[in-house]
Amino acid sequence: MISVRELTKVYRQPARDVVALDNITLDIDDGEIHGIIGRSGAGKSTLVRCLTLLDRPTNGSVVVGSQNLTAVSDTELRNARRRIGMVFQHANLLSSRTVADNISLPLESGKKKKADRRAKAKELLDLVGLSGLEDTYPAQLSGGQRQRVGIARALAADPDVLLCDEPTSALDPATTDDILKLIRAVSDRLNLTVVVITHEMSVVKTLCDSVSLLDNGKILDFGPLSQVAANVNSDLSRALLPLPTHEAASADLVIEVVGSQDAVNIPIATKIAAEHSVTVDIAAANIETLGDARFAHYLLAIDSDTQINLTGIEATLVRNGYSIRTRAKEGVQA
Repeated sequence: MISVRELTKVYRQPARDVVALDNITLDIDDGEIHGIIGRSGAGKSTLVRCLTLLDRPTNGSVVVGSQNLTAVSDTELRNARRRIGMVFQHANLLSSRTVADNISLPLESGKKKKADRRAKAKELLDLVGLSGLEDTYPAQLSGGQRQRVGIARALAADPDVLLCDEPTSALDPATTDDILKLIRAVSDRLNLTVVVITHEMSVVKTLCDSVSLLDNGKILDFGPLSQVAANVNSDLSRALLPLPTHEAASADLVIEVVGSQDAVNIPIATKIAAEHSVTVDIAAANIETLGDARFAHYLLAIDSDTQINLTGIEATLVRNGYSIRTRAKEGVQA
């Protein structure tokens, strides 16, 4: 559905050029919810603008559906944008308009009859859980309700793609959870492709099917959420499954591991100790559910009075479904 190739955005400045996006390539499948996570200044907002061609890339292409938005005419681009709904951090509703009129705003340029626009607004209010509030004004709504209206407005033109730019960062935790559940329900019901731009890892954990890590304008890591989380050598895995604060392990062998699904139920420390005649302490641990899968992230501290067979221990871990990062003292047998 969305294919980005070698996307680069350079802002020309008198003193020096600023590279906001640097050669980004990304594919997002139909019906997928994809999270793009990064710190402030990573290039997230620039990427959103380039995906809609509100900001034209310096190089590269953006294909949505079958259209290369970087190669179409202005008229074709305007029509293509109607197939892309936008949800922002703040709903930015017009205070002088009712909820129904705010939702139907994108339909006014299409010259739909007022009765049809109101019927569509009522239908969307039912969808986002705000039935009966069509004649209410934004000032009478809570922050979560206003964001629901913003989502309904983004759906008014029956888009194929929904872009959400920090959709929950202005909300409290309970309301955030409700909005994320709503986005998931809307995506499933309407078969929408959703791109969520966020700096909150909790949003990715709760909502996304796949994820990309954006830093200094570059995609450093990407993939399906379950695949990324299961790779202990991934920056995203360590962010998705952070270990609690712990003292530095000073054992002969320190192994950081991540396992998923059936591997979580295996007493891996006991198994290593029994198979290799070593002492194994779990220095830190985190077990979480991401999507439909459970993941275990352990820091294992291994000691022995005899020589440790590193290759054998690593083989045991891999055989039981764990990915590994190893730190060994000098003299540990490889």
